[in-house]
Amino acid sequence: MKSWLPFASALTFAFLCLGCQGRSTTAPSPADTKSALHLSGRVRDNLLRPLFSATVTVTEVPGALAITAADGSFTLSDASFVDATVTLNISKDRYVPISVKRPNNGGATDFIMTPTDVLPIDGLYTVTFTADDSCTQLPAAARSRTYEAMFGPSSRTAVVAQLSGADLYPSYDKISATISDNAARFYVASVDADRWWGEDDPIFDRLDQTTYVSFDGIALSSVLSSTASIAATLDGTIAYCSASQDPVNKDYPLRCASGALVQCKSSQHHMMLTRK
Repeated sequence: MKSWLPFASALTFAFLCLGCQGRSTTAPSPADTKSALHLSGRVRDNLLRPLFSATVTVTEVPGALAITAADGSFTLSDASFVDATVTLNISKDRYVPISVKRPNNGGATDFIMTPTDVLPIDGLYTVTFTADDSCTQLPAAARSRTYEAMFGPSSRTAVVAQLSGADLYPSYDKISATISDNAARFYVASVDADRWWGEDDPIFDRLDQTTYVSFDGIALSSVLSSTASIAATLDGTIAYCSASQDPVNKDYPLRCASGALVQCKSSQHHMMLTRK
């Protein structure tokens, strides 16, 4: 009887060869990884305001450029084929230039530029928070509060201020700000709570043992020519508690008994700083 093994071996070899026909052992050409240049994004300053007329270029395609629109947006396209990653350059007078690696044909990206010079707002100020006129639900004691604020540098474009002049609750008595060349953005919230556990907790001012006023929001100043006086519009919440309670754990924020909290959310609260 003839063995079936030679036939089986031949059949197996035939199937293996058929499978080889659909595969390529040739490595992809470097040209296959390239594509036409296309980048988009938005450029803002460190106060998150859109930057108009910033120049955007790519190192790998000399001559290709885009200029940001009024809202800070740009699109940079060119028929030149480039690698999957390119070097994006952004420049504008009076701002520190940016040069970063970005994926070609990636999604739109936000870019933040910092000014070469920033406003000097270190030192002692009086700061007054005033509620929006529409906040009639707040008692008079909560509608306007004044403190002293000692601003000191945190980085080249940031400051932190310790508030004093009232019974401010410990660890909920510091605010911060980002400063630009002609304005400032104030973060009216506890610096310590943000550092410790990333929480956005308010500033607490104890009027007595059972009541407090709190402030929480972001205030953007008007365009400034001097730092002697700074007016800003506060977007946030001013609240009054008529039955405050100590926190359940040390360093936690004050609590308010159920039904005892009155608050007013508005984008038109006011913040006024005057240098002493």
